[in-house]
Amino acid sequence: MVLGQTALQTASSRNRQKTCLILSAGSTVASAPAKRINVDDAMATYLSTVAATWAHKTWLAYNLILNEFRKTCTKEYLDQIDKSDLTAFVVALKKAGQDDRTVANRLAGVVTFLRTHGIANVTPRHKYTEKKVRHTPSKNCVLSMPLRRTKSCRFGNSFLAQDFGGTKSLMPATPTLTSK
Repeated sequence: MVLGQTALQTASSRNRQKTCLILSAGSTVASAPAKRINVDDAMATYLSTVAATWAHKTWLAYNLILNEFRKTCTKEYLDQIDKSDLTAFVVALKKAGQDDRTVANRLAGVVTFLRTHGIANVTPRHKYTEKKVRHTPSKNCVLSMPLRRTKSCRFGNSFLAQDFGGTKSLMPATPTLTSK
C-alpha cells in the first residue's frame, strides 16, 4: 500500500486495473462459453428444492413428471432442449393413453422446471376441453332443494328462507315443530 492511500482507494485502483485488463483482452473473454448444466444434475437439484420447500405429494408429482420427460428427452444439457423435445414428450404421453388434461398438466410441470433454470423459449400449449360438471341433487341435500314458502321450518335449524309477508328472508329459520 502506498503511503497516504486508504484501503478503499487501493481496492478501487485494483478494480480499475482488472477492468482495463479485461477490456484489453477483447473478445477472448467475451467468447468464453458459460457453464453448461447437465439435465440430470438440474433435475436432482430441482427435486431436492421441491422436497425442501413443498409438500411430499408435490415432490412425488414432479418426480414422476421429470422422470417421464427424461425418458423421452435424449439431450445432455439444458440449453439443448427445444420445442421438439416437449412435442416428443406430448406424443409419448398420448401413446401411453393419457388424457388431454393429464398431458397439459405434465407439460406445465416440465415447462415450470425449464423456466426455473432460465429456459423460457419453449412453451408449447396442449389444448384440452374442460368437462362440464353437472350437479345432481340428492334427497338429503338441503342446499339443492328449492326454497319453500311456508311459515314453518321443516328442516330444523337451517338457513332456509321463511316467508312472512311475501318476501324471502335469508336469516336463520327458528326451529318449529310441525306435525304430519
